[in-house]
Amino acid sequence: GRESEARAASDELSQALAAALADVQSLRSAQISLEQGLESARSERERARAEVMSIEALQRAALGQADSRANDWLREVGLAGRPRLAEAVQVAGGWEKAVETVLGDYLEAVCVDGFDDLTESLGRLGNTDLSIFETRSDGGAPISSGGGSLAGHVQGPAPVVEFLAGVRTADSLAEAMSIRRSLAPSESVITRAGEWVGRGWLRVARGRDPHAGVLEREQRLKTLRGSFNDAESRVEEFTTRQVELRQRLAAAEAARDASQSRIQSASRAHADLLGQ
Repeated sequence: GRESEARAASDELSQALAAALADVQSLRSAQISLEQGLESARSERERARAEVMSIEALQRAALGQADSRANDWLREVGLAGRPRLAEAVQVAGGWEKAVETVLGDYLEAVCVDGFDDLTESLGRLGNTDLSIFETRSDGGAPISSGGGSLAGHVQGPAPVVEFLAGVRTADSLAEAMSIRRSLAPSESVITRAGEWVGRGWLRVARGRDPHAGVLEREQRLKTLRGSFNDAESRVEEFTTRQVELRQRLAAAEAARDASQSRIQSASRAHADLLGQ
């Protein structure tokens, strides 16, 4: 009777050991796939970080943020951290070239809440160029895909929207030429390609304008910063899960070892019983 009890106990212990071994195996598989996920999140984060840094360097140069004289003055008056206009406007896809043509150097403008109190300190600016825009909000009017003026394709500080309100839009240069005849003295018309026509003038900006591509680059930067933040969150999440998994694996390995030593004790007891 005692021998059959011992055999039954031994079977039970074997099943427990099999379960413990399966536990360890499944946790190790989970650990391998989690480490692969962590590795890929880290690679994505580093790729986004490197691209953000290289685009930011291009953008700083294009937006005049490398101009030390202007930077010194901006620091002195407490405006060093303020965004440039290119960072503060959102432009409907396809109209970036037109907005870059019209705004030109203004894309480098520093956005401030107000500049009435800067009159005196502007005298200390020295030999450098600087534009300033007030960021009175326009209440976040949506960017329309149609609309008669360039302002309809832009979201940003109210003075910018006002500035672009007199620039009408055309689908082609031929259409712009026909609209030209009905323009008011303060109006002009522009195509998506940046062909800009007034009542008595025409401007085509296809040369090496330092501001070309600034708005698309700014949009790319926003997207990349989002990708970087997402990857950063995934790295943190994977790292937390890795710690939890290591603890669970250590517990499963301890359970397996305990199970193995119980089986060895039971085997010895069974062998003694058979010897008797």
